[in-house]
Amino acid sequence: MLPLGAAAPRRPLLAIALTGLATAAPASAVDTTLYAGSSVTASDRYWSPAFYVDVAGDRRQTGRFTWRPVASLGWVGARDERPQLDRDVVVAAAGVSLVDWWKRAFFSFQFGYANRTTEALSSHGQFISSLGWQGDRFALMVRHVSNGNVFGGRNLGETMFMVGVTF
Repeated sequence: MLPLGAAAPRRPLLAIALTGLATAAPASAVDTTLYAGSSVTASDRYWSPAFYVDVAGDRRQTGRFTWRPVASLGWVGARDERPQLDRDVVVAAAGVSLVDWWKRAFFSFQFGYANRTTEALSSHGQFISSLGWQGDRFALMVRHVSNGNVFGGRNLGETMFMVGVTF
């Protein structure tokens, strides 16, 4: 047992949280996709591991657009080489994904919250935009997380290149 105020290891807790999100998807959810990849920020060329779980709901039609609600929980690893990027960050987000618009491509936009700030994710409020392709069980995605220069800070952002498996 850790004494009060002691820091618990964060990576095992993140794994438990991601697994919980993936297994506790609401009954109306159609897809859960686990993504893994690398992230880079504009301030350097040091790559960092990144993981995300996306849970997407049923497809809905609005006019000629098909969209799905989507919720995400992700982790971007620290870069020990840079003091301003030396912390792991967990990002939770919710938004919509436009789907079925061109050969299984998707574009999503979400509003998010980062549990910690770094030089790259310089505020707690974040915008998450993603562009990708979704097959039956396989997905490719480029995701950018940034505060859009709305919430202050340097606004460098994190850009991720990810591969996913859908359940």
